[in-house]
Amino acid sequence: MRAKFGVLGLVLLVVAGLVAVPAPVSAVRSPVIFDTMANLYAIWYEDVMQRNEKALEILKNVTVEGNTVVLPGNATAPAKIYNLTMQSIETELELAKMYRELGQNTFGYAKYIWNRLAYLRARTAMITAMNFLAEAYDKPEYKVDTECPPALIKLKEMFDKLISEI
Repeated sequence: MRAKFGVLGLVLLVVAGLVAVPAPVSAVRSPVIFDTMANLYAIWYEDVMQRNEKALEILKNVTVEGNTVVLPGNATAPAKIYNLTMQSIETELELAKMYRELGQNTFGYAKYIWNRLAYLRARTAMITAMNFLAEAYDKPEYKVDTECPPALIKLKEMFDKLISEI
């Protein structure tokens, strides 16, 4: 009698476990959801990369005067900080491009992860450029908190306003 209850209990436990898996959990694991999110991150990546190109146009158009870098519009910054900032931005952009390439060659969850990483790296480069430019051009209202940046729409608006004022 005990063996029957044990086997029956085990069968009931397995059946209950299968039934108890909520539908949203299985829906979240759907490849369609991951492909949709991956494509969304790819669009955001491209949008942010366009802004990074604008920032790099400004950041690469500098003259060095001793230990100072002069940006367009006579904004100045210490050369050491400029060099570290450019190194950081270029590293982030290289990683973003590498992750994006990996995202294009995969599908499903892997595509989602690579595209998300590419977007996040590109966004980090944009925030770094924004903070440097805001400091150099003395526009503290455009500085972005790197720990908790604003939503992408707000970030893009801030970036576009900053670039238009430079």
